[in-house]
Amino acid sequence: RNRVELYGIVISPGTVNTDRNNFVGNDITGTGSGHGQYILPGAMHFTYGNNDNGTILPPGTNVLNDTTYYLNASPTFWNITEPFPNIGTPNPVTGQNNPARQRFLSGSNFTLCGPDVINVGVISAQHQNSFHTLIYPNPVTNEFTIQNSKFTIESIDVYDVVGARVKNLTPFPSPGGEGRSASIDVSMLSPGIYFVAVRDEKNNLVTKKIVKM
Repeated sequence: RNRVELYGIVISPGTVNTDRNNFVGNDITGTGSGHGQYILPGAMHFTYGNNDNGTILPPGTNVLNDTTYYLNASPTFWNITEPFPNIGTPNPVTGQNNPARQRFLSGSNFTLCGPDVINVGVISAQHQNSFHTLIYPNPVTNEFTIQNSKFTIESIDVYDVVGARVKNLTPFPSPGGEGRSASIDVSMLSPGIYFVAVRDEKNNLVTKKIVKM
């Protein structure tokens, strides 16, 4: 549920379409040149009750009760007087408000996020050891190489984004490399993001992210 006051809801088409997005209860109010757009290339989007300057899209949809999504009460961040939700059908497009807009109008506390804190006094062992571990190429198509400049590699595990281990091996020492280099075939893995956990002879564990093309 958002109020889009200018260009509207637009997914820019590219070499790969963005699929399976949710657009529910949004209000599109822009009426100027190039504004008020509702353009959703791609496939299998879930759209319901979007108000494009008085026209409900897709046709035939209306109000979707938020409790049918995932909530059974107002969320904790909703700390304004207006009822939740205050944006989206059947609420009128005038007089709408939400906590983010209220913070903007107040001129302070634009975000609920805390400050970034970087501890430069002590570098963790995990961080130190990551300096010695190199993975290339990344992104990878068929095979990538792991090199450790300091210790022998004892094991390599590859995990997908939900934590399932998809590959496990104990590398054979490379010629002249004293076990500090290994090549891993990932040609059979589906494209996506994976995490490579590398453990060395000192039981140090380093995790690196790779992108499989």
